[in-house]
Amino acid sequence: MFPGIFGAVFGVVLIFSFAANTFPLLYVLLRWRTAGQGEPGLGTLAALHYFKNTGLLVALSGVALFIYSLLEGKGADSEQRTALGLLCGGTLFFGMHLLAVSRRGPADPGHPVRRLFDGYVLVLCGIIGFVFLLVLFVAAFEKDTGFGSGGRAERIHAGAAWAGVFLVTYMLYGRRLATSR
Repeated sequence: MFPGIFGAVFGVVLIFSFAANTFPLLYVLLRWRTAGQGEPGLGTLAALHYFKNTGLLVALSGVALFIYSLLEGKGADSEQRTALGLLCGGTLFFGMHLLAVSRRGPADPGHPVRRLFDGYVLVLCGIIGFVFLLVLFVAAFEKDTGFGSGGRAERIHAGAAWAGVFLVTYMLYGRRLATSR
């Protein structure tokens, strides 16, 4: 991983630069899928769901970073403080947009906007969880030479923390999408 705050900030910027470019594509896909329905406020509802899910992903990153820092046993250092900042900020952002969605949007779990953006979270959590699961298993099966083994343990801890958080979320969103029609 990258040292300290730089790594966390770089990771968040990288995630947002990817995610920010996907909103126009998702909006066009949503308009195509709901063609002819003429639902007013569809763009506003889509933006609220997008930012709600962005807050969720930031909060999940904070949880994963916090668990990683606990596994590393570094105590209350800058990684834990960064993790708590991501967790608090992401949770607040998620909560604000969840409240706005509940007041603005339909409560139907099968609504196209909700299903599209839940699918978006499912895909992102699946990708992140799968990558860190691979990191975990590659590091677990590496030959321990005795030199630089701290890097191996660090990769195992990172893989376990990030894969655990994101794959659990992946499974929960998968179940949610499978049961909503």
